[in-house]
Amino acid sequence: EIIKMAVVKDMSLFELLEKAGPKLIRTKFGTENPEDSEYGSMCDVIIGKAMEGYVRAEYGNLWETHQCRPHAYGHTWSPGYEIPSGMLHGHAVGTCMGYGAYLAYDQGFITEEKFHRIMKLISDMELT
Repeated sequence: EIIKMAVVKDMSLFELLEKAGPKLIRTKFGTENPEDSEYGSMCDVIIGKAMEGYVRAEYGNLWETHQCRPHAYGHTWSPGYEIPSGMLHGHAVGTCMGYGAYLAYDQGFITEEKFHRIMKLISDMELT
């Protein structure tokens, strides 16, 4: 969910995820290395920004009457192959996010550099 919000809605969150890197996963968002308070504070900001973005996106759609929301990113094609392929949900959504990023690049909506940054972030967070 956090990567979706970062890619679709919040560049500063995206940059924080890039800065935090794979350590974010290894330390369970900084909770397994409390001695690194600076990193823990950055993790708290990441969670806070993601939650704020999620709530803002959903506030006008409390009954989920439409899918025009940032966290729907990655759910375009993945429902068709997640279960048949035996993929974990997060991995299926991650591959769909990557494919969506590729299509956005291919159609000129994002630059090649942004495409590679998205792919690297998805990979660094072990979703592919």
